Amino acid sequence: MPGGDDDTGKVEINLPGGIGAKIAVPGGVGLYPGAKVGSVKVDAAASPKSRKATVAFEFSAPAAAAAAAAAAAAADWYQREFDVKGTKVTRRSETLSGLTGDGDDFTIAMETVATGTSRGLVTITDAN
Repeated sequence: MPGGDDDTGKVEINLPGGIGAKIAVPGGVGLYPGAKVGSVKVDAAASPKSRKATVAFEFSAPAAAAAAAAAAAAADWYQREFDVKGTKVTRRSETLSGLTGDGDDFTIAMETVATGTSRGLVTITDAN
């Protein structure tokens, strides 16, 4: 069951069979309140020339806003949290992007999927 830690911005994921992970949300902002992680994808391409890796996780998030504004409400929340933490991000509509403390690219893309519900996709791409 996924859970978030507001102090560290990490999401803990426990899977059947004792498999688990802690994923740091960029900028230490954590997940949107009430969000639930639905999927995690890791693509670690290791070769002599490139060690590029991508981690992506999708989550659903409730929003106290009308259906058309659910994604915007979640994106607004992330923007405020990044501002408070001093993490520089670029925003285009309901998508925020920036660099992690390690210099890795990240994107948080929000979309409205149902009345008062949005879906988010966090993608972190290793800079190495």
